[in-house]
Amino acid sequence: MSDETSLSMTSDHRHPDFVLAAIPMTLFAAYGVGTVFQTWLVTVMAAVGICYGLMMDRLFWHSPTE
Repeated sequence: MSDETSLSMTSDHRHPDFVLAAIPMTLFAAYGVGTVFQTWLVTVMAAVGICYGLMMDRLFWHSPTE
């Protein structure tokens, strides 16, 4: 693999890619923590709050028009 290909692959990652990857990973992590500590309600509600924060960030601070 050439250096040009690897540079173009990493430069293509943008903020929406991070948001789309972070939302399900946050929920999976919360489910795992809830399973370990038997506190599903607290961890899932915290994860939902984080996901809403990511979505609001995408809608208002990093809007699609940028």
